[in-house]
Amino acid sequence: MSHKLAVLVFARRDFEREALAAILTEAGFEIGVRDPASDLDLPAASSLTGFQVALVDARISNPLGEIASLNALAPALKIALMAEGASAELVQRAFAVGAIGVVDRLVSCAILVRQLELLALGGCVIPLKFIDSLTQRQRSAATSLTDTAAKRLSIREREIVQCLATGMSNKVIARELRLSEPTVKVHVGAVLRKLNLANRTKVAVWAANGMNLAPAVVAPRPSADPHALNGRMNFHDENGREIL
Repeated sequence: MSHKLAVLVFARRDFEREALAAILTEAGFEIGVRDPASDLDLPAASSLTGFQVALVDARISNPLGEIASLNALAPALKIALMAEGASAELVQRAFAVGAIGVVDRLVSCAILVRQLELLALGGCVIPLKFIDSLTQRQRSAATSLTDTAAKRLSIREREIVQCLATGMSNKVIARELRLSEPTVKVHVGAVLRKLNLANRTKVAVWAANGMNLAPAVVAPRPSADPHALNGRMNFHDENGREIL
């Protein structure tokens, strides 16, 4: 950065505060340190003037309370929690009380410097493993939703969805599944209604992003037997009803 970044460090032990101060001073930052354990009074707003970033050690007695107090006293201050192995819950709670970043204690000095510079510019810092965890939970939630929606589809409708996912037209679907085009159109309409989707393109996107359907029964090609009615075979479900 073109000017010196002023960082206020909140840490529990003297050597931790001094080590961070030494590292950041070497990087060209202006440093202020505070030990919440030895100063039970909240810092005055005037004492925070001039600092752009506050780095709060997760091992102090009440790190989330400290973040909330700092945020109330100096809303413009960019606050980050420094933690080792931060859980998803801790990250969420830190952001809920005013933090805009969570810094992993195990990162290198060079990365820490870059993260503090990013925070000063208003950027957000989140541990990569938390992003992975959040992404996995979102995928699980999406899969759960698509599984629930898929259960509302009949076997034939699932076949239709699989065909739509590959971009087939109604004419091609009719040929592949040995159905008439009007029948395919009816099934496509039923799929759109059950999935609450606007068009067949959205069905294809839905299918590509987590649809978990049981293997569908694929209609065979027309029989070579000339006595087979129009080359079409009839299929029945477990209750004996004909599947169109």
